[in-house]
Amino acid sequence: KRTLLSGHAYVKNITTNYLQKHYHSKYFWWDKNFGDTRRVFLGGKLYIPFTNTTLSAGVENLQNYIYFDKDRNIAQHSSNVQVLSVRVDQYMKLGIFNWDNQVVYQTSSDQEVIPVPMVSIYSNMYLKALIAKELTLQFGVDAHYHTSYFSPGYEPALLQFYNQREKEIGNYPIATVYANMHLKQTRFFVMLYNAASAVWKPREYFSLPGYPVNPMMIKLGLSVDLHN
Repeated sequence: KRTLLSGHAYVKNITTNYLQKHYHSKYFWWDKNFGDTRRVFLGGKLYIPFTNTTLSAGVENLQNYIYFDKDRNIAQHSSNVQVLSVRVDQYMKLGIFNWDNQVVYQTSSDQEVIPVPMVSIYSNMYLKALIAKELTLQFGVDAHYHTSYFSPGYEPALLQFYNQREKEIGNYPIATVYANMHLKQTRFFVMLYNAASAVWKPREYFSLPGYPVNPMMIKLGLSVDLHN
């Protein structure tokens, strides 16, 4: 395989939809005259087959970006906001051992308009084997982590996320131990969700402001494909 280098760019003008301009309810009411949102993106990707590594980076400029502010009011930011992202994907395989990793670095020129965590990490380490040429068995652990930031809050009355500035979320891992089995048309899984909470006990453990992370629990699932 060859080393691959590619680029990607776009310019988009996105027309404001009706509900962004007009919304009438018991708790929220507005009529706005928003302009189009302009998005300009430039990025590239490098794939190195020898190490099975993918490096990608991109920067996007957004003008007239529409969002919900800390007071849950819809707003349009007339100035430009730039978002930079650098990502590394690393895949490792040795026999039945597999290890998939992803690290993302992000920065926003205005965190009150487009909040992003500085670093996000995903890792999935597992053993995958084919037994008797019929049964596929996978056993592993996957984990998510991101640095703390002012994660968007959720407003149920609007079914929308808004940019709260009261509580930072993150800086703790969420790890799950799992096993998957696949035999012909039958799939079965068992997982110990949020196993990391048994040893990692942060003072506050939220996925969103006001929404605690689910405690450690066992989940089971069975799927049978009856299609012949």
